[in-house]
Amino acid sequence: SPSAESPETLIWDVMNHNGKLWVTTSDDGVYVREQRGDSLRQVKEFPAKGAYAFAEEDDGFWCGTPFGLWRYHDEGEVWIQFLHPEQEEPTDFQVFALANTPREVWYGSMDLGAGYFVKENVEWKPMRAGLSNPNVATVAANDSILWAGYGYQAGFLDRFGTQGLQYDRNFSLRDGLYDNHIQVLRLHGDRMYYGGYEGFGYVTINGWRFTHFRKKNGLPHTDIAAIHSEDSLVWLGSLFGLIEFDPEDDSFRTIPETESYRVTSIFRQGDSLWLGTLARGALVFDLTTGQITGKYVESARRITAILPSGEHENSPVWIVTESDGIFEVSLPSGKSSPIRPPAGILKGGFEEVRNNVLAAARIGDRIWLGTEEEGCMVYNLTTDTWSTFTYLNGLVTNRIRSFASSESFVFIGSYGGLVRVDKRYLDRIGL
Repeated sequence: SPSAESPETLIWDVMNHNGKLWVTTSDDGVYVREQRGDSLRQVKEFPAKGAYAFAEEDDGFWCGTPFGLWRYHDEGEVWIQFLHPEQEEPTDFQVFALANTPREVWYGSMDLGAGYFVKENVEWKPMRAGLSNPNVATVAANDSILWAGYGYQAGFLDRFGTQGLQYDRNFSLRDGLYDNHIQVLRLHGDRMYYGGYEGFGYVTINGWRFTHFRKKNGLPHTDIAAIHSEDSLVWLGSLFGLIEFDPEDDSFRTIPETESYRVTSIFRQGDSLWLGTLARGALVFDLTTGQITGKYVESARRITAILPSGEHENSPVWIVTESDGIFEVSLPSGKSSPIRPPAGILKGGFEEVRNNVLAAARIGDRIWLGTEEEGCMVYNLTTDTWSTFTYLNGLVTNRIRSFASSESFVFIGSYGGLVRVDKRYLDRIGL
């Protein structure tokens, strides 16, 4: 240990540079040994408390610290800090890993992901890979393009290639997307619709046209938590009920009969829209008469999703709630009954926060449920069996936020980033 007083000090990196041995430590910064046989001494001039990684240069080296990226010059023993553009607080940019090339310094950090720094013109190039960007609140995909929307100021909206997960570009304030908390995405035709806490809008699939609506330019209500689209209309679930959006002329119409409900999910069945609400269960809204014709599980809090359990119009409907369980509504009788996954699948009851269902989707013959802390519960409609898919099976975290599907893959958005599951292996891994 470099310090007799701190035998538990963590050694992160060791480097032989310019005839000296350099060591980074977790608590005391950088140590150096001048000659073989000498003891390590703390570099008093080191400007940060703690250090993690080295990357050598001919005339010095780079050093990653809990306080960002630093450059050491042998001549004059000078330390220079290079500030990341998103480093608003001293510890926003904690650099854990470095790799040096002739033109760039590559970095890996805790909160600002991975990227590289171009030395010649002092330019930062973040790598916005969804696998490392946190809090993927919603995802949408087709066979060529994958979209990821981030919640809680985590990065607005990213676009990737579906096959290689190759990052394409980020959409943010510079594109007119004024909402940095995206809640829902919906791919339809040549548009990708999105909804957030403050607005709603769409991006054309090629990314050439970007349109954003707020209260200032026509959006009737905010907090868009659900989107359902048809050929000629788009329905939005908002803070004050259902909104009808006409994509032909970018116009909105509120549905007065629903304005006393905060809509959190939408599912169409025949001539009716099923609406999940925040605190008043599920409603059935008849598109022909414009009236609410049914109410289910009215005491349930926050309907996460309403899903079909079959292909027929009269197939039972699943109502998935965040913390009050799952219910099946038999049609046309309208009788509802709770669905209880086996004890080994659901560890404890739905009243436990760790089992809160934050996301749900029907993908093929499976219903996927994403939980607060227990990963995924998967129900196979064909075999009538339950299974789990968790961190132990390859998820980056057990806190699941969203699901999407393409022809070949299931995409899972989580607090730890994106996961892609190849559908060819679902049976093989017991799902």
